[in-house]
Amino acid sequence: MNELIREYILGMKIEDVILTGFVIEGDESGEFIPDLGLVFFRAGGRLFACESVRQFSALRLTFPDELFYNKVDDDVRYGKISVGNIIGLADHSVNNIVREIRIFNPEENNDEIICGALLFEFDGGRKLFLDPSWHFGIRIGGSEAYEEWLINKYSAGGEKLSITVIEK
Repeated sequence: MNELIREYILGMKIEDVILTGFVIEGDESGEFIPDLGLVFFRAGGRLFACESVRQFSALRLTFPDELFYNKVDDDVRYGKISVGNIIGLADHSVNNIVREIRIFNPEENNDEIICGALLFEFDGGRKLFLDPSWHFGIRIGGSEAYEEWLINKYSAGGEKLSITVIEK
C-alpha cells in the first residue's frame, strides 16, 4: 500500500476534493446532503478515498477506480459536489504538491490502510489534516486542527501514538 501512496499521491498535486451524498427532493427544489464520512481526492488524475470507519474512530484509505456512494435507500437520488475550490485545494495558484504523508496508528491490509488520522504536507509547508473522530464525519483542517487533535487525543498519555511517514 505504501507503494501505491508513493505512486499515486506523493509528488502529485491535489486537483480536487469531492463529497458524495444524496438529494432530498422538494416541490420546487432539492437539497444535497453530503456524506461527511466519505471524502474523495483527485491527484494525478487518480482517485483516493478516505472513509470514516469503526464508528468514526478510524479512517480507511483506498484507491477506487471511480466514485462510490454509501447507499441509504433504493429510492434516493445520489449526487456529488466538488469542494476543492471552497477549501482552497483546487486553486491553481496554490502549491498543492504532496511532499509528505503522515499516517497515524496505521494498520495495513493489501488494498487499504486503516488509521487514526492522516496529515498531508505540501511543498511550501501547508498542511491538510483528516480526523475521522469528529462526530459529524471526517474533519478536514490545517495545522491548527492537527495540533488540537494531538493535544486532545494524546496529551493525557493513555493512548499510544504510532506514526508512519512517507515522503518523496
